[in-house]
This record gives sequence, structure tokens and C-alpha cells, in this order.
Amino acid sequence: MKKKENLTEKQKERLLELQNQKLKTLRAYNIKENLEKFWECENREEAEQYLKKWYYRATHSRLEAVIKVAKTIKHRFSSSVYVP
Repeated sequence: MKKKENLTEKQKERLLELQNQKLKTLRAYNIKENLEKFWECENREEAEQYLKKWYYRATHSRLEAVIKVAKTIKHRFSSSVYVP
């Protein structure tokens, strides 16, 4: 489950081949890659909105492991946010 930028040329080619197949592993990989973009958010509001959208996509993926991770992230995020 390497980041796309760390893939070898052969691995990138294989990933492109797999894009047309509806593999659970590939779906999970894409969800993971999308979460990486969270770190590109420039402010808290943008980050919260991005995380909410990512959470929705992850929990509707029908991939139990992904759903479990998404719920864990939401729980950690919710418990770290100060709400007056």
C-alpha cells in the first residue's frame, strides 16, 4: 500500500491495469490515497470539510476494514476537537 509517488514504473503500470477492474483492494487503496490529500488542506475549516466528505465516502465503500478505520479516525478527531 505504497503512496503513488513511491511506486516503481512497473507498479504504476500494474496499477493502471487494475483501474478497470472493480477490486476491493484497489478501492481501499484509492480511499487511502484520498485521505493523504487531507494534509494539503490550508486551514482548519477546509480540513474539517474534507474529512467529513472523506468519511462519508469511506463509510459507504462497503469495505468493512475501511469503515472501521474511518470510524476510528472520526472518533479520534471528534475527541480532539474543542467544542465550547
